Amino acid sequence: MVQVDASRFTPKPRFRENPIQNLRFHARVSPQYFFPLALAFVSIPVMFTILPIRRRFLYPDHQPIPFEYPLPKDPVEVTGFEDE
Repeated sequence: MVQVDASRFTPKPRFRENPIQNLRFHARVSPQYFFPLALAFVSIPVMFTILPIRRRFLYPDHQPIPFEYPLPKDPVEVTGFEDE
């Protein structure tokens, strides 16, 4: 049987004792789960704090892009073809 040195493996830290070490552990071991969750948790407060500050002090929201061609307000009279 192959002997495995147990000191090579990092023990999983306990969350209640040291949460920062647990976050660092999961950032190293499974970054594909840690960083999307961290981004999701950070983006929620940003939506409710940064966006209203931006709208109030920096610049307002842009006008939405029109999805239709603007029609003229005056009635158009068609008299004939232009090439006649």
